[in-house]
Amino acid sequence: GALMLILYGSYQLFLFKPKQNNATINKGSLYATAASINLLNPANAAWWLGLFAIPPASTFNLVNKISFGLSALIAIFFTEVLIAYFAQHLKVWLTEKRLNTLYKAVGFVFIVLGIKLLFF
Repeated sequence: GALMLILYGSYQLFLFKPKQNNATINKGSLYATAASINLLNPANAAWWLGLFAIPPASTFNLVNKISFGLSALIAIFFTEVLIAYFAQHLKVWLTEKRLNTLYKAVGFVFIVLGIKLLFF
């Protein structure tokens, strides 16, 4: 793991050049982005398993279990949609210069974390 962090950090710090992307995002792709964020993240899968393990272990009746699960599903879905929607508004703030600085900072942090993992 340490070697991977150091290699990826070195690539990010010294070799990575971001691509220019001027594509516009339509509203339909916002929903697809929110769904893919949820489906592809293993931490979300673990969270969902924990979420649906709580009501059966409690004294909830069937109506409470269903309303609990649906409320959580709806709240998380709209949160992810809002994240995807507001992410497109960051384009104004994230200029090319700021992105390059961010990439270099992330590369440096990866290298430092890789070295710390390697020696400590």
